[in-house]
Amino acid sequence: MCKAASREYLFRLGANGIIVPIGRDSQVHCFLQGAPKIGKSTLLRSALLPYERFVCGIMVQRLLKKGRLCGYRACVVNGLLPTIERKYQEGLEGIFLYNKIPLPGILEKVINRAAPLCTKERFHYILLDEIGGVELLSNQFMELLWGILALGKPVFGVLKSKQNLVQTARQLNLPDNIFKQWDKLHRHITLNGKLLTVTRDNMVQTGNFIEAAINNCRKRSAASGKGR
Repeated sequence: MCKAASREYLFRLGANGIIVPIGRDSQVHCFLQGAPKIGKSTLLRSALLPYERFVCGIMVQRLLKKGRLCGYRACVVNGLLPTIERKYQEGLEGIFLYNKIPLPGILEKVINRAAPLCTKERFHYILLDEIGGVELLSNQFMELLWGILALGKPVFGVLKSKQNLVQTARQLNLPDNIFKQWDKLHRHITLNGKLLTVTRDNMVQTGNFIEAAINNCRKRSAASGKGR
């Protein structure tokens, strides 16, 4: 199913009063994994940019201080795609990792803002860039994430690779149960779509695959009478 539902999805109250969208699993997930800074987010952004007014979700920005990486910021996508990186500023919203200090509570706030957008009919594509990191430790974040993945809309995103997660867990001293959560997420993505490993040798082919996936969804939507 590549077209959005003909109605706005409903919500239910999950554990601890968390709002979760009611939907169904999709077969159109397309996720990327690979080495850090290899260009995964750039590939997704370039492919989705012509349709950004139809895109919602979450996108991570790299934050630079005096030209050096100092942290990461989660941005809510609401019809506009943020840049891949920007200069760090004090008071900037959405910073969930700064100077190697994780702030998972920030990610909970971001996904609480993004989840309702994902149910809106005017948004046809969901971007989740990236998932599979420190947010795996947040039950609230993960419950909302599972709800988004079950909406039946095309989902494009980046999954932190297992190797990258191992390195992050060591650097931040994260608990071992984070890997069980990652395994569950990895299994869901591979069963319900494609997970592509990006290398420097297949950048062009991967970009072409993403564009073809988007075009395929657009054609199916047009055939159903809902052009994109």
